[in-house]
Amino acid sequence: MHKIVWTELASEEFEEVLWRIEEKWGVNSKNNLLDILDDCIKQLQNELLHHTFVNKKHNVKKCLVTKHNTLLFTKIEDTITILRFFVNKRKPEVF
Repeated sequence: MHKIVWTELASEEFEEVLWRIEEKWGVNSKNNLLDILDDCIKQLQNELLHHTFVNKKHNVKKCLVTKHNTLLFTKIEDTITILRFFVNKRKPEVF
């Protein structure tokens, strides 16, 4: 199983998304996203799904968490680093 590491930026983005969801739709919606993300991360750790490259040169791939949220990650040896977590309406620049 791969180790998961979040960058500071990804953590900040994720916390902001959680805050906005809780403010707008409540705790149940926030907890739902946490459950979905947990399943997504388990799939990443066990390499159950193939993911699309966003930047092949830097080995950056994307994982669609929900239809509204995406995370970008890279895998080096036994470590998966989550680089970004964002709302799909606000697509960030990628390297």
